[in-house]
Amino acid sequence: MTIAKTIRFTATVARDGTIQLPVGSAVEGSTVDVILNPTIEPEEKMTPIKFIEKWGGILKGHEVNDPGKARHEHIAKKYL
Repeated sequence: MTIAKTIRFTATVARDGTIQLPVGSAVEGSTVDVILNPTIEPEEKMTPIKFIEKWGGILKGHEVNDPGKARHEHIAKKYL
């Protein structure tokens, strides 16, 4: 009867497709079972300030510190 220990760790796959095991997690030459559970980093949500900085071309001349006022003035010019 063989007693095996289970080790869980997070690793990043290198460009060449390799995964580096933590030191002491496996004996050289031993056989291991590998289960891959790929995770995708969620995209960072855009804040109102970042949106204005990115798309601020239509709001030229307005302070980024007051996006509400800039938005109101832009909508007023466009629709009134």
